[in-house]
Amino acid sequence: MTAALQRIASRLLAERESAPTRAATFEAFAAHCRIKTKSEGIIMFEPALWFEEQRRFNRERTGRDIILKCRQNGTTTAEALRGLYESGTRTSWNTVIVGHDRNLILETFDIVHFAATGMPGQLPAFAQDTVRQIRFEGIGSQISVTEAGATERSASKKGHSGTIHRLHCTEVARWSEPEASLTGLPRRTPYEYLDA
Repeated sequence: MTAALQRIASRLLAERESAPTRAATFEAFAAHCRIKTKSEGIIMFEPALWFEEQRRFNRERTGRDIILKCRQNGTTTAEALRGLYESGTRTSWNTVIVGHDRNLILETFDIVHFAATGMPGQLPAFAQDTVRQIRFEGIGSQISVTEAGATERSASKKGHSGTIHRLHCTEVARWSEPEASLTGLPRRTPYEYLDA
């Protein structure tokens, strides 16, 4: 091997050894996520600190789950971060979170954004970063939030373009036109894209 090739090989090996290792599971990824809590301020989303409901759902989830739950048990936080993990670690993956009003979806996306910006090396660089969407550079994946349709006409337009690989609908009971919104959204989430 020539001296130039040895230098290149040494540099590449050093870069690989110093590069952060990405989490192999959602639980390992979650331990790197910062979240804001009302009672404790900023904490890490350590699986050991999850509510029992979060741990049970994490164990029993199928990928196409309907959750009837009380408010404020951390399910939306966990599922928003799971969407961030899946979009940030898979190629051409589209996660969509749908809520009933603008404030809710912006709050939900703040959870995603706050975690994503606080974990260098765990996610690819952002190709686009807005208050409603993060697109990841080099892998063609994204996570975004949107409002359920406020009118039957706007709701019926939800879900007519693009594949959704992960769909999280929150507070569906508060949606103005749930039937119209839910007609198209599940069709954009094909069965073969279920997560394991």
